[in-house]
Amino acid sequence: MHISLDRKSRVPLAEQIQLALAERIRSGLYQAGDPLPSVRELSRAIRVSLMTAVLAYEKLEATGYAYRHHGKGTFVRIPSSEKDEILKNINQKNSYDWQLAIPDYLGRSMFRHVGAVNRKDVKYPLHRIKLHTEELLPIQHFQRALQQASSDRSSIGDYAPAAGDEALRIKLASLFQHKSSALTASELLITTGTQQAIDLVARTFLGPGDLVAVESPTYPGALDAFRSRGVTLIPIPTDHTGMRLDILQQLCDIHPPKMIYTLPTGQNPTGSVMSIHKRQTLLEIAQSYNTLIVEDDPWEELYFEDLPPRSLFSLDRSGHVIYMKGFSKTIAPGLRLSVIAARGSVYQRLLHAKAVTDLSTPLFNQRILLHLLEQNMNEHYYKVRGQLKKRRDEIHQLLKRHAPSVWTWTLPTAGPFFWLTSTVGVNTDALFVEAESQGVLFFPGSFFYSGNSESSSLRIGFATLPESQIHEAILTLCQLLHNIDSN
Repeated sequence: MHISLDRKSRVPLAEQIQLALAERIRSGLYQAGDPLPSVRELSRAIRVSLMTAVLAYEKLEATGYAYRHHGKGTFVRIPSSEKDEILKNINQKNSYDWQLAIPDYLGRSMFRHVGAVNRKDVKYPLHRIKLHTEELLPIQHFQRALQQASSDRSSIGDYAPAAGDEALRIKLASLFQHKSSALTASELLITTGTQQAIDLVARTFLGPGDLVAVESPTYPGALDAFRSRGVTLIPIPTDHTGMRLDILQQLCDIHPPKMIYTLPTGQNPTGSVMSIHKRQTLLEIAQSYNTLIVEDDPWEELYFEDLPPRSLFSLDRSGHVIYMKGFSKTIAPGLRLSVIAARGSVYQRLLHAKAVTDLSTPLFNQRILLHLLEQNMNEHYYKVRGQLKKRRDEIHQLLKRHAPSVWTWTLPTAGPFFWLTSTVGVNTDALFVEAESQGVLFFPGSFFYSGNSESSSLRIGFATLPESQIHEAILTLCQLLHNIDSN
């Protein structure tokens, strides 16, 4: 087992170990009943004292993620699972247990859960935030684009350059220029979804011990990618306008981070939008401390009130911002396409990392996106905004009437999700298990935090269900909230 430790951190080593193990367990990398290394093995593997290893396991057990079986060792426990089931797993020796002795360098993988919960027997997939295929995706536009791409044999028979198809990059550069983001195709890099874009940035610029400031809560996939590089994540609390810049400034005065990750429009999971003044201030902070900003922008087109302010990238004149724009959420999830915009040597280094990772993104998918964008998607975005706003307002009213009074939320101003928080400390990890048994799925709050996990919040999406099911889905969720509040 390998765990990256920051020996200069104010966080005690035992607590760092406990947090790292708890994140692996919550993300599903370890299962209930899996044996953990003995304290001697753990001490030797990560070079800490026996006392530190013992204390880490005691902390892990105190938080409900471990169980000590006298004479056999320490085993993984899922807080919502029963002790008898754990003992059953412990006593059933698996012939593959020897593999646990092989060190790995994984941190956490929250979206490992996604494959498990995309089952057809799930009635209300509130965990998902993709657009409903029949009601909200531009299917007719896609079919025309698919036919155009298929008629060009080079789309199927050729590879794309590492940077991406030139025609697509030229088209994207033209679209960005309409948003006051003057750039050229040579400053754009096509990736296989935004998750790959985040991973490329992480593997290019981050290493063990680097500090990364992240909004808290934030997108779990980014936390997974950053944690895999052995960085120290610094959570910066958010309010209804995004990241708390006063707290970020205090951090920078003491320990300037190497990178800041933000979703200024449709912050995931809160749905907030950062003001133009706040964006300018954030950019000034980054410039003052020579810090990179990673701007993730999947929801710019799906806003519900005023037009969002200009992107951080469009305000930047000194190459501090790496901009990521995904197309899965708003046009076609199956294409898995995104674009990175960057300038100077930052772009060149990302391009080299992309070439090493997968040589290039599939050309056929890129050509489909090109033909989609040539059709002018503004009418599609306008229609989707209207339909999602109607759904948002309906859910808001349903929650006001039927959710227990101990649950609070803020009306999202962009992005198709609500962030609900209990004022009495409900364990949403346990609620997740109960809800799943009734065909309702959401993402617990623990998915969206680094370090000490906040477990009294949850995120629900309102774009994946057909409109006809929203009322019933929210009523079912509210009944579950009432049930757990009464226990």
